[in-house]
Amino acid sequence: MAVVNDFFSASHALGTWRSTVVATLFCSLLYFVLGRRSRESLPPGPRGLPIVGNLLQMLKARKGGMASFGFFLRDLNRFGEMSTLRMGTKNWIMLNSDRVIKEIIVNRNKITSERPYQPIASGIVSRWKRTLLRRVPDWVEGRRAMQHLLSGTSVKTYGEWQEQESAILLGAYLDEPENWYIHHYRYTVGIAFKIVLGIKLDRPTSDLEDFRRMTREFVISIGGSAYDYFPWLNKLPSWLRFGRKYWEDMGDWHYQTLRKWWVPFKQTVDKGAAPPSWTRDYLMNQTPPFGGGEDEEAMYLALSIVSAGSDNTRMLLNAWVMSAISYPGAFLKAREAVEKVVGKDATRLPDLSDLQKITYISATIKELLRWRPPVPVVPAHLLTEDLDFEGYYFPAGTEFVISPFAVGRRDYKDAESFDPDRWMNGTETNLLDGLW
Repeated sequence: MAVVNDFFSASHALGTWRSTVVATLFCSLLYFVLGRRSRESLPPGPRGLPIVGNLLQMLKARKGGMASFGFFLRDLNRFGEMSTLRMGTKNWIMLNSDRVIKEIIVNRNKITSERPYQPIASGIVSRWKRTLLRRVPDWVEGRRAMQHLLSGTSVKTYGEWQEQESAILLGAYLDEPENWYIHHYRYTVGIAFKIVLGIKLDRPTSDLEDFRRMTREFVISIGGSAYDYFPWLNKLPSWLRFGRKYWEDMGDWHYQTLRKWWVPFKQTVDKGAAPPSWTRDYLMNQTPPFGGGEDEEAMYLALSIVSAGSDNTRMLLNAWVMSAISYPGAFLKAREAVEKVVGKDATRLPDLSDLQKITYISATIKELLRWRPPVPVVPAHLLTEDLDFEGYYFPAGTEFVISPFAVGRRDYKDAESFDPDRWMNGTETNLLDGLW
């Protein structure tokens, strides 16, 4: 009972209101009884509790940090390439291997590309404007705009900016080595800020802390509420929807934080003083919903890219420091690989043009992505049609969840060790090979 109470209070989802708990138990018990048979046609998975299924197990693992969450995800491999988690009234099919991800998400993308309804993270917290969680009709334009950002000609220019920021980062290491993790965040935000908005990052530490807090809260909000797992709760009268005020306040604060970063940039654009950038030259010249940048769509898309891109890179850099401390042999080997190209007494730093000659560095990056993936689970994909696959029957409405952490622990020798040499097989420069 203490665990149940922890879910309804600590997650800020429904509080401890007795009437809502009773309603949840009654309606969900009915669903549990009627839907119990469907489990027989799904892949195996860990035993759960009546009504909530595996929901409390998942939330407890998430709350315990990456070590706890990683163990939970890795353990699902014992059920096979796919495993089933019953999350309240929803079925999550965890995709634990590269093969089934390609078969289900890639080869059957016409029926698995949709996102499930997420009233908290996508709705209240994001005002339905963060592209990552939007339904297909709503994210098409945003996805097209992001593809332009990653085009070949743009990447070359961005690489030059990244090299400039890298020199600043190395200087910060020397000046304040004890703040290495802070330097990582300023470095990654600085690169993303320059790429997306075209301007040099010149914000006080307090603004960076707010931006980081916003990113962290958004990630926590994804699947962080009972409203996500019991959709019928969203149909209750407003006076019975306990806990939503917490998320509404979060969404309002996120909006104000984004405005604090966006408005000064928009003003420079209006004055004709903004430097060239993807947002100024491409995004704000598109037809609605982004045209002119007046619509909040442009603000959410541009700054969401800064937020997500910078935080994932920050976590990867932190993991790199951990690997260097825990596995110094791999670090020294990477250093030797760099010195073979630029020399031991180098007068220059390696740049992106050297990467093809330093394949061990590419292998190191891939091993970091496998060993400590910045995104241990990818937001769910919604199945829009019934699917028969390898003896299993998945009804429409099933949610498929890519599990990079589980994939990275499957079919790898000594998977918990950090070993870039495992990628020195001719695919080290292809970051898409074997990783998700």
